[in-house]
Amino acid sequence: MKTFRQLIRRKQIPLLETALIVDQNIYAPDLDIQSWIFKVDDIAYEAFAALDHLTQPAERIIGLANWLFGPDPDGARFKGNRQKYGDPRNSYIHKVIQRRLGIPISLSIIFIEVGARLGLNLSGVGLPGHFVVGGYIEESSLPILLDPFNNGVKLTMQDCAALVAQTTGYTGQFEEAWLEPISTKLIIIRMLNNLRIAYMRVEDWDRSINVINHLQLIQPENGSHFRDAGLINYHVGRFHQASLLLEKYLELETQANDVDLIKTTIGDKMNQWVRLN
Repeated sequence: MKTFRQLIRRKQIPLLETALIVDQNIYAPDLDIQSWIFKVDDIAYEAFAALDHLTQPAERIIGLANWLFGPDPDGARFKGNRQKYGDPRNSYIHKVIQRRLGIPISLSIIFIEVGARLGLNLSGVGLPGHFVVGGYIEESSLPILLDPFNNGVKLTMQDCAALVAQTTGYTGQFEEAWLEPISTKLIIIRMLNNLRIAYMRVEDWDRSINVINHLQLIQPENGSHFRDAGLINYHVGRFHQASLLLEKYLELETQANDVDLIKTTIGDKMNQWVRLN
């Protein structure tokens, strides 16, 4: 099995395998990744049989959304976890498969991966504040937009605008560019950011740093990951590591708004620690 570093360097990053590697690296060290890939294969096999009567691509895309996320008692019936949205398990694909609960992006990954096994052209659509899936058919330039978190319902552009307003408070003009499919790399980054927020919220600093380490690998040019890891290390008393990380942040983000704050407050304390050691 490849490592996270090896997978994200591929020209075509494998979505399911990379997501499961994240599960293994951060949450479940003994995870048998191949067995969970087989479980997705099994779900796709069941879906193929259930959708056999549908022949048109658009029908099959909508039918799969209904089968996976809708009220059909014979379907796989994945649900959005509204009661415990911030639970980190909602972001781990093997736990989503096991519990049939997730958040928009993890449920979308299940949809995309099962759809791929059925020959459907599905892609993630990263609306601000809410993740949905676009289904693409040759005769149409516009995708069929579906919301796995909300029972696989079909969305209009107006629905998407309402979702953005509801989740972010944004009241400006809806940008059609938000409906464009996003890359696997950006999907993984968005998943990792969800985990970072979840673990920082509950002050699980070790897992927070582990998540940020993965973000540093996939976005080495983004100084904020070095800042976040540096501040956490500083908070838990790992001053040497904090110093190295914050220096890297200041090197990468010379114009950031918090540069002076870090230099004058944390920087002074770090200098005192260096002199004492």
